[in-house]
Amino acid sequence: FAIDEVGNNRTDYTFFRIDRTYPNVTLNYPSQGFNTSSATLVFNFTAIDNFDLHMNCNLTIDGAVSVQNINATNNTVTNVTVTSIPEGAHSWNVSCEDNAGNRNISATRVFTVDTSAPRIQLISPSNNSFNSSTAMDFFYIVNDSTSSVANCTLILNGIANQTNSTIQNGIANNFT
Repeated sequence: FAIDEVGNNRTDYTFFRIDRTYPNVTLNYPSQGFNTSSATLVFNFTAIDNFDLHMNCNLTIDGAVSVQNINATNNTVTNVTVTSIPEGAHSWNVSCEDNAGNRNISATRVFTVDTSAPRIQLISPSNNSFNSSTAMDFFYIVNDSTSSVANCTLILNGIANQTNSTIQNGIANNFT
């Protein structure tokens, strides 16, 4: 309210909000412990705020911002594609900030990218060897530096003969 010396007055109003509530950020995908053979992933999260229609978010992978200034719509799933993720275990989270400057960081999840097939070393019998026995032991070592080996199958003359589902990574295994 203002009044001048001759009695003219004017009133002006300003409306504002006090917002001390941090946005809530929920990670949807990839889930905790997710394993993939692709170096490209679509990350999926939902940010919820008490006032703002849009929030400014950052996707962080392994402690470094990978994608910044993501315009996330309030209470709507947001998808962000990241390419060329290196092989190995990774952590990820999302931070979002509302228009009042309230910033929050989601929980952190771990996922694994495994783009390489296991390596197999055949130990015995030797290649092109001969044996007169009707019972043969086949020894091999299998290695996968990123994830566990699910199984190995012995294939004889193009036909699956045996499958071993209790593989020990990096040491001799065998089919009898």
